[in-house]
Amino acid sequence: MSIEIDSGPYLVMLPEEAYDSSERPINVDASNLVWLDASEARPRDAAAAPPNGDSAQVAWLWGSPRGTALRSALIKLPAGFTGTLSSEGSSFRGVVIAGRLDLQITDTDTRTLAPGSYWGTEGASTHPMTSAADAATILYVRTDGGVEVSRATPGD
Repeated sequence: MSIEIDSGPYLVMLPEEAYDSSERPINVDASNLVWLDASEARPRDAAAAPPNGDSAQVAWLWGSPRGTALRSALIKLPAGFTGTLSSEGSSFRGVVIAGRLDLQITDTDTRTLAPGSYWGTEGASTHPMTSAADAATILYVRTDGGVEVSRATPGD
């Protein structure tokens, strides 16, 4: 049996050219990740973490959480979380995986993002946000700079 491929970036090779790259799929699910308090992603902010465990959490997927190399993470916001998401990188991409997020894009544009919604920014940015009141919100983020999630203080 043979398969003829006319075009495309397919990783199918003739048997004599095939090789094993040692890459294997992984099961990435919120239930089988190690979640850290978001302040642990940025040691200089560790003192600002709320002691009640009601803070955002992060699970690094790939890349180093420090420096300017590309990296990605899942960020879990507790139900009803209000605060900001800041990025210091030259590029930032985010996708809502679960829950719902009200994200302020500009001073006059706030959008409600459902699962599957995507946003991106170029350059350093800070976005005020509020997660759904009824359930945690999980975000996938990809950036080449620091990411910081800060809870709004009462009266902000």
